[in-house]
Amino acid sequence: MTQPTEGIAVSYAATQNSHSRDQLDKVVSHALKHDGYVGGWLNKDNGLYYFDSTRLFPEDRLDEALKFGKENGLVYLYYLQVLKCP
Repeated sequence: MTQPTEGIAVSYAATQNSHSRDQLDKVVSHALKHDGYVGGWLNKDNGLYYFDSTRLFPEDRLDEALKFGKENGLVYLYYLQVLKCP
């Protein structure tokens, strides 16, 4: 298992709105068959943690990431970046 430190993370439509244990299993299965990344976020409004199978694009392929995001009905893309404190 690896944690990416750079790139543009875009979720697949097939795994959106997944927040139960059974749905997490489906997200992991989808990720293993595709790009191998699982992302997630906490919805503070309803207290549910959402899981997504995620595709990672290099930062220099923003147009492709945006196209994939639109095709998958997404509102947000996430730039991943790890900053080192001096």
